[in-house]
Amino acid sequence: MSTFSSYLGSAALGAAAVYWLDPAAGARRRGLARDKLIHSAQGVVGLASAASRDALNRARGLVAEALGALHGGPVDDEVLRERVRARLGHVLSHPGAIEVRCEEGKVELVGRILEDELAAALEVTRGVRGVREVVNTLVACKTAEGVPELQGGHPRPRPESWPPSARLGAVVAGAGLVAVGRRAGLIGTPLGVAGLALLTRGALDLPLRRVTGVGAGRRAVDVEKAIEIDAPVGEVFALWHDMEGFPRFMSHVKEVRCVGSGRYHWTVEGPAGVPFGWDAIVTAWEPNERICWKSVAGAAVRQSGMVRFEHLPSGCTRLSVKLSYNPPAGAIGHALAAAFGLDPKKQMAGDLVRLKSLVETGKVTGRWGEVRRDEIKQRSGDGARAR
Repeated sequence: MSTFSSYLGSAALGAAAVYWLDPAAGARRRGLARDKLIHSAQGVVGLASAASRDALNRARGLVAEALGALHGGPVDDEVLRERVRARLGHVLSHPGAIEVRCEEGKVELVGRILEDELAAALEVTRGVRGVREVVNTLVACKTAEGVPELQGGHPRPRPESWPPSARLGAVVAGAGLVAVGRRAGLIGTPLGVAGLALLTRGALDLPLRRVTGVGAGRRAVDVEKAIEIDAPVGEVFALWHDMEGFPRFMSHVKEVRCVGSGRYHWTVEGPAGVPFGWDAIVTAWEPNERICWKSVAGAAVRQSGMVRFEHLPSGCTRLSVKLSYNPPAGAIGHALAAAFGLDPKKQMAGDLVRLKSLVETGKVTGRWGEVRRDEIKQRSGDGARAR
């Protein structure tokens, strides 16, 4: 076993040396690795700074709550209104769409709200000190479509996200457990494993199921990008919906083949140029509005995604892509792939820039040389007739 391990370790070191010291691309790869290391160091400094501010603000809040509880008595209506609005701002994407009315501890919420945020809004309002009763007159909307006050806004914080102070505490405690575990004899292994899990949770700010990919379904890594294209929605949709043409301008996609009934087989370029593939099925197809898809059961890569086409007053199109996927080893596998130059977020950004150039200028340089928009449109028409 030790001989096999030595051979395996030597092979891994040799492969790494070939990758990083390659005469043609080695300098670029080392430069990217150096940039990622600097970015990570800056992230650590930023986390420490945010954690100190977070801890200080929480301490002030606890002191204020304690003093308020000791003081007792009714809370001024204006003070209560501001408390409720502050709490709503933590859980809602459009807190400005809600009017808060207070009268002697009775709080009434008026306005429009997204349906999936209603329960959280009522829960946090009831938890505000000084609130005796909550009157719900909110109008719940399934989507923001056609509701001006629910347009734009900021996404809610991820429910699984930890505050900066908790993250820093987890990193420090995890590192301490790992250090103690190395010298703790029989209980060292479980201590080390627990410390590594805590350290990873705090550093990545992701649940362990997404870090490892175990039990995360199709959602271990989220990638989201948007771009504005100077063309009508119809033209952008006409180019996008021909998925079999993606390899012409997408750098990492080698083949997309329709196998019937809205099902496509994807082949993409993996680490070290090794291709891998999976099947995905289209789950929603709304012309000039959106396309949704997800991988089929048992696929090598579990993923789901959506692309939305939005008409802008200027006549341009805003193209938004959301992708969730679960590579082997979850977020850890994603980080390793990114270290070897296979970062899906960066690849998606490059692909969208090429699509923008293809739509606006009529041509772009792709995998097999120059690609013209007319060629893609012709393929798109043929594919639509075939389906």
